[in-house]
Amino acid sequence: MATCNTLVIGAGGGGGSSNWYNGGGGGGGGYQANTAFVVTAQAYAITVGAGGAGGGGGDRVAGTVGGNSVFSTITGNGGGGGGGGSTNGSVNVSGNNGGSGGGASGGTGSSGVGGTGSQGFSGGANTSASGQGGGGGGASAAGQEASASPSGGAGTANSISGSSVTYSKGGTGWGGSSQGSLYGEGGSGVSGATGNNGVVIIAYKTDGSDGVLNTSTGGTITTSGANTIHTFTSDGTWTMVATSTVNAGAFFNFM
Repeated sequence: MATCNTLVIGAGGGGGSSNWYNGGGGGGGGYQANTAFVVTAQAYAITVGAGGAGGGGGDRVAGTVGGNSVFSTITGNGGGGGGGGSTNGSVNVSGNNGGSGGGASGGTGSSGVGGTGSQGFSGGANTSASGQGGGGGGASAAGQEASASPSGGAGTANSISGSSVTYSKGGTGWGGSSQGSLYGEGGSGVSGATGNNGVVIIAYKTDGSDGVLNTSTGGTITTSGANTIHTFTSDGTWTMVATSTVNAGAFFNFM
């Protein structure tokens, strides 16, 4: 049986916006990791989700949900878009559900939106801080409730690429910093920023001991220590070549 280490990250949701009562941060893309995913010799279609569009500064414009990333039976759902607020705070457009939920809009009383199963956490609510949006949910924590500087929920670190990288962080709400650069990060609600794209990473032992040969193709191929790594930042195909179980030198003569 052949196995590989896999990481599938959905795209971040877009940040919400308004002309005055600010939008919530977009949710981080769904985080899906499996260190022993069973594979067979075949061509696997890879889908990498595109970041959800942000509200872009318009009034009552919620961010949109990020695109899903897919490898075989694994799907990382796109993060939810952040809620959009109105000019006077009386009408607010809710955020969207996703891998991690979008943050609340800028009007008091807006709720954050939940994540999907184990893929991510909910966006931050807005129960008292009128004019400020909540942070988007992340892979390992909910977004902060609306405040002077509502942070997005924390992402999750993974070393499949050969070094520790954090993925699927929630976008900040109003008053937070501008958009970051992490895979799967939700868009900031400061200006209704677009979420960051997802990523799919596949790794296995270079010596073939996982049952996968390093002649397998697809994505950007690198090595780190004992591992071969295929990184997909856009759609593509991973063609898995299985390790041969035939020992060509083992021949026996029978009399």
